[in-house]
Amino acid sequence: MNKIFERDFDQEIELEHLEVLRKQRACYTPEDLDEAVERARKEGFDAGRGIGRQEAAAEAAETDRLRKVKALEEVASGIDSMFRTADEYVSALEKQVLSFVLAVFEKIVPEVMDTRARVRAETEVRAALAVALGTSALRIYLSPVACEEMAEKLEESARQLGHNGRVEISPDPELELGDARVEWDNGFMQYSFGLICERILTALRAAALLPEGEQTTPADDSTGHGPDEEKLA
Repeated sequence: MNKIFERDFDQEIELEHLEVLRKQRACYTPEDLDEAVERARKEGFDAGRGIGRQEAAAEAAETDRLRKVKALEEVASGIDSMFRTADEYVSALEKQVLSFVLAVFEKIVPEVMDTRARVRAETEVRAALAVALGTSALRIYLSPVACEEMAEKLEESARQLGHNGRVEISPDPELELGDARVEWDNGFMQYSFGLICERILTALRAAALLPEGEQTTPADDSTGHGPDEEKLA
C-alpha cells in the first residue's frame, strides 16, 4: 500500500504555520527584553505611587480628623472654663451688690424709722379697720407717742367707715413707734415696722455670709394669727 496517500497535508501545513508563529513569538531581541523590563518597572512604580498616594491621603485624613477632635476638645474645655469664670464673676458681683445694699440699708434704717414708722403703722391700722367692719368692739393699741398723735384721726376714720360699735384706742408702753395692734370680735392684726426692717437686715446679713447655693429662711413670725388678720407689710 502506498503510504503517500495516508498523509494529511492540510494538517501538516497548519502545524508548520503554528510552528513558525511559535518561533516568531519565542524569539526576543535584547532590546525587546530591556523594553519589557523597563515597562514592567514603570508599571510597578506607577502602581506603587498610586498606593502611596492612597495611603498618604488616608493618613492625612486621619491626621486632620485627630486635629479637629483635639480642637473641639480644647474649645469645649475653654467653654467650660469660660462658664466657670462667668459663674465666679457673677457670684462675686452679686456679693458686692449685696454688700452695697446691706451697707446702704443699715445707714438709712434709722432715718426710715423716724420718717416712715408712724405713717406705715397708721396705714396698716386703717386697713385693719376696713377688714373689721361689723364688729361690736374695736380695740386699737399704739405706742404712747403714736397714740397721742393718731387717736382722734383713727376714731374719725372708724366712724366714717361705718363702725357703729365701741372703738377704743389705747397706748401700750411695750409698742415701738411703728408698732400697732388691732383687735376685734373674731380676729386681730399686729404690725411692726421696726420688726420688718430688722428682718430685712437679718436676711441681708445672712445672705452676705452664706456659701453659694444656700438660702436664708425668714424667722418665724411669733405673732398670733386671727381669721381676719392683715398681713405684715
